[in-house]
Amino acid sequence: MNTPVVIGISSIQQKGSYEELDEALTLMEKATQKAISDSGNTNIVDYIDQIQIPKGFWKYRDPGKWIAKRNGIKSAKTTVTKIGVLQQNLINTACKDIVDGKINASLIIGGESRYKKIQALKENKVFVETELNTNPDYYVKADSDLQTQDERDELGLMAVGYYAILETAYRAQKNLSIQKHKEKISALYEIFSKIAKENPDGWLDKSLTASEIIKVSKSNPLQALPYNKFHCTTWNVNQASAMIICSENLANDLNIPLGKRVYPLASSESNHMIAPIQRPHLSKSYGLDLAVKFIKGVCRDNDIKPNLYELYSCFPIAVQMFSDSLGLSENQNKTVTGKAAI
Repeated sequence: MNTPVVIGISSIQQKGSYEELDEALTLMEKATQKAISDSGNTNIVDYIDQIQIPKGFWKYRDPGKWIAKRNGIKSAKTTVTKIGVLQQNLINTACKDIVDGKINASLIIGGESRYKKIQALKENKVFVETELNTNPDYYVKADSDLQTQDERDELGLMAVGYYAILETAYRAQKNLSIQKHKEKISALYEIFSKIAKENPDGWLDKSLTASEIIKVSKSNPLQALPYNKFHCTTWNVNQASAMIICSENLANDLNIPLGKRVYPLASSESNHMIAPIQRPHLSKSYGLDLAVKFIKGVCRDNDIKPNLYELYSCFPIAVQMFSDSLGLSENQNKTVTGKAAI
């Protein structure tokens, strides 16, 4: 059957001095090799015919082809998905292409090495990145711009200012004072941080308390009211991950143990973007509500009762909006990995 199944996953992170750290390209290759090994049958490389990578801070044109050539993946088409398209789109695309019989297996990879760049500055080293100047087979980009020109002129391109506007609108809609709202989102991220500390793939070595998150300090400067640094995710890491999705038929042919398989049940996404200034309600996302409505319908029709949630965002506002759309209570746990916290 052309039922999609995840058969290999991996994650990798590095800390240390400049010389101990890899650039993003090498990190992504190591994550690929780890995912291939995790699948339980390295012959999967003969069937990977799609490689998808979300665009990172790096300048490589097509890291997928470089990784494929070095790891025996001979016939894969490569795609780089640009900022503005939900990263869930890569998983959805792979699953749909498998269901439609277009591909046998897809490799999805992502990675960043900004931590190495920071170490280069601290150690007075020159950061050198491998040059890859050939374009991928496909680029995937959003149909619309994230911001209007007026917004770019006033706020620039950094996401924190835009999310802070949405957060402020949400606070006003909830009739909370600035201080009460700061306390609320800091308490939320204290919970996320405690969970992240127990995650071996988490970046920080210690959890943060609500008082540490809410207090402006040298290590936690104000970014855009009400967000301090600790309210925001960080891309100053050396991390990479990879996932291999294939058809159930192929998994059977390769004798992938059932215990190694994860079967995706349903997914929904909305990549229709409306610039903040054009939105009728800044504290509401119609795309989010539509995506939730679809998933809830699948759960209802198949008698599925979710009991675990992973509400990811770079900033607290999306976690709160996700929670509202899903109808989750204040006390309900909203993360398994803690990944919304830095």
